[in-house]
Amino acid sequence: MTIGNRFELIDDQLYLTKGCLNVYFYQQTSGVAPAAAADLVSAWIINVLPLVLAIQNQTVTHPLVRSRNLDVPSDFALVPRIPPDVGLYASASGEPTFVAASIKMNRTTQASGHGWKRYVGVPDNEVLNGVATPGYISGMNNLANVIDNDILGAAGNVYRPVIMHRILDSLGHLIGYQEYPMGTAQFVRISTQNTRK
Repeated sequence: MTIGNRFELIDDQLYLTKGCLNVYFYQQTSGVAPAAAADLVSAWIINVLPLVLAIQNQTVTHPLVRSRNLDVPSDFALVPRIPPDVGLYASASGEPTFVAASIKMNRTTQASGHGWKRYVGVPDNEVLNGVATPGYISGMNNLANVIDNDILGAAGNVYRPVIMHRILDSLGHLIGYQEYPMGTAQFVRISTQNTRK
């Protein structure tokens, strides 16, 4: 695949019978490999997924990780997780589905807004009066530190996280994508998502 290709990676999750997902965007900055989407998924599962599982309770499952090359439609990968990966807080029940731990992906230019990731399955024993405990903040900081790092694939490709904006025409149809560099990522707070209520 061509250096500079952009990828969407989706981590499908199931929490309290509700489907949730986190979407990440990467740009390949070096390396050459014929199946870059599959390479990215494998690298993401090794480098990022363990830190996601570390901040989720045991009722969150991850049945599928998928990726597609936004520049080469024939380059895509679907990787079922059999059995599904499970959150690592085995002794804690979770907050409701609309409660999430929020990470801000800081922009590096005013041409872009900040990116955001919100993670379900917040263990209820790690939240006191709506505020995360110091131990949970530490886990979220570990995840944030990995989210803003390049990922090295087994085939030698390097994938850099980016903030991606969808370009729409006057009728609201998707006509392309514009990537922006991402600065540091940081845990911000425990928040609520009205769309999940």
